[in-house]
Amino acid sequence: MTLLGTALLASAIAAASVTFGVLQTSRAAFTASTDDGANNWTTGSVALTDDDGGSVMFNATNLAGGASLSKCIVVTYSGSLTTGVAVKLHGTASGGLGEYLDLTVDEGTGGTFASCAGFTANSTIYTGEVDDFATDHSGWANGLATGWSPNANPTSRVFRFTVTVQSDNAAQSQTASATYTWEAQV
Repeated sequence: MTLLGTALLASAIAAASVTFGVLQTSRAAFTASTDDGANNWTTGSVALTDDDGGSVMFNATNLAGGASLSKCIVVTYSGSLTTGVAVKLHGTASGGLGEYLDLTVDEGTGGTFASCAGFTANSTIYTGEVDDFATDHSGWANGLATGWSPNANPTSRVFRFTVTVQSDNAAQSQTASATYTWEAQV
């Protein structure tokens, strides 16, 4: 080995010794740490169902002026969120008969989709015409406040819809169609 080779080898060994010594003395003699465990998040839900079994409330034909029909529907809230939930009612309507159909919506207890027997009204939440309801309450933003803020799961409300044909000659040979939607939001 040459003198230069020996000098380089000696330098490399010296550098390795210094590096190892620094690494050995850089380790702390005492340590401690803490953490708060695994953090988790889940979201809640809002959920509404009704007891209509996929049927429509009204499918009436050949009505005369003064005819009145009532139908009840049970709406159930089963969402996991029970604070700050609001339920509104809105709808759509079409056809010329809508302006000649008086509509009253009552909220209460008793009765089912099969029969309004036993229904007791707690409050009347709408009185007007079918077409006006759809114009005035077409979506969540202008939906009819039902006064229902579910604070338990499940909780139900019964709504009775009463439709009366106005005794107006202009109502003859007219048709109308309407859809009603309950919507819950937080």
